[in-house]
Amino acid sequence: MSKRPARHNTPIPKKSPVTRALPDQSDKISWSFNIIDIDGPYCFSKIKSPEGLRDLLDKLRNYESLKYSEIVGDKSHWISVQSCDKQAVDRLKEIKLDDIDQIFSLRLTGKCRVFGLWEGRLFLILWYDPEHAVCPSRLKHT
Repeated sequence: MSKRPARHNTPIPKKSPVTRALPDQSDKISWSFNIIDIDGPYCFSKIKSPEGLRDLLDKLRNYESLKYSEIVGDKSHWISVQSCDKQAVDRLKEIKLDDIDQIFSLRLTGKCRVFGLWEGRLFLILWYDPEHAVCPSRLKHT
């Protein structure tokens, strides 16, 4: 009669989210491109014209004059990664950022967003989303 090996109750490691420092409410923001996704479905190559690029850069430059407390609100806000579309969640896994629980949506126009993370007063730019596809709005009563 063979003995079964004893089972060890080794705990499964839990996901520990990356904690990044939020800016002070009075900090003016700056940009960082060190995590920008240059190959995925939400990369900046989706900008099809020089005018589109100029418009994007102008909007980002205007945000630099604002404080964090003036940016965060109804239109620009944190969203749960769980509420992102499957393609976005899969892409976070591919680029080894699947340890984050939230991503910041910075509104540029009605549909257009730039997504990223905060690290102090630096906004780490990750994605460009001209069609509001990363986290589509859910219409009420539908």
